[in-house]
Amino acid sequence: MKWANRFRQLIAERPLAWAQLSHQKARLTVAITGVAFANILMFAQLGLRAVLFDGITLIHENLKGDLFLMSSFSQALGFQTFARIHLYQANAVPGVDSASPLYILGRVDWINPEQLSEQPDLAFPPDQDASKAKEVKVFPDRVKILAFNPAQPAFALPEVNQQLEKLKEPNTILYDRLSQDALGPIPDLLQQKPSVITVMGNRRTRVTGLFTLGSTLFTKGHVVMSDASYIDYAGPESLENVSVGLLSLEPGADLLGVQTQLQKTLPSTIEVLTREELIQKKSPIMNLTPVGLSSTLAQ
Repeated sequence: MKWANRFRQLIAERPLAWAQLSHQKARLTVAITGVAFANILMFAQLGLRAVLFDGITLIHENLKGDLFLMSSFSQALGFQTFARIHLYQANAVPGVDSASPLYILGRVDWINPEQLSEQPDLAFPPDQDASKAKEVKVFPDRVKILAFNPAQPAFALPEVNQQLEKLKEPNTILYDRLSQDALGPIPDLLQQKPSVITVMGNRRTRVTGLFTLGSTLFTKGHVVMSDASYIDYAGPESLENVSVGLLSLEPGADLLGVQTQLQKTLPSTIEVLTREELIQKKSPIMNLTPVGLSSTLAQ
């Protein structure tokens, strides 16, 4: 009975640890605030890291194909190109059904179309040539261009593949609805009218549709266009150099066997990668490279 009374007395007493913590309430508040801030900072850093590593593989995960060709010197999609002739070599290898090119052009100047409407001198007429666009004084944001032949779709994105006919018009693009807000309220504007006019890469460009991909820390937005329109932005000989080769195999073809044969046929300057290898090729770079340099590679 005595021990029971003593036990109840101990429970009723103020715990020593809490007494020490609450003795000076101002210090307790400061300590709790400091710990809370450290936790918030840690989770914010983890969130940024997730955005960094998840975002860099958006294109990789949505490419159409079974095997992919890249320059062995390239540390990122579009960072280095290879001669288009190697696609023809790959297409001749048994087991390969088709080989198509994807062209990537990063860091292309983009002007928010709302800035054009606010400054009439920037909204040059439809028949005006590109020299007028060079007079634009607004400091532009940038987007990444993804271009391909509409007859050979490059992406497993239904929204893109359902709008291939639109891409056949000159200087016409599809716009990623998940692009950053700084590029302009393109989705809202397209709800009000069938197309939106802006300036991209010092050229008058028409947005006629939307798709969903996503932005990254290094790319504010993506646009899709045809290879014919791509020539106007990258130069007349740009189609001779491919960023990524997309290979589709014949039904029943042995993936690893065809990959081995391709690597034997193609020069050592060309890498033949599965989708998993294509994604993994990027991850070590982002793990080991300072973000400042990685941002350059990601473009």
